[in-house]
Amino acid sequence: MLGIHGRLKQLRSHGSDGRCRMAGRLLLQVHDELILEVEETRWEEVRDLVILEMINAGQDLKVPLQVKWRVGKSWGSLDS
Repeated sequence: MLGIHGRLKQLRSHGSDGRCRMAGRLLLQVHDELILEVEETRWEEVRDLVILEMINAGQDLKVPLQVKWRVGKSWGSLDS
């Protein structure tokens, strides 16, 4: 997950207050799930980055790593 955090640090944007912020940040890891907070306008870019990092992390596995992505306003609003 360090690779994802490092890559997210490279995706910066300026908020309405002029401050520089990350486009997304890793909030929580629960077993094999990652919970991220992402700017609404940048979620596709962050999704592509996270999926690529996850697939690259599993390159040496004998079984291909599958990555699923869900979007919602809150963790509780996501369907399984």
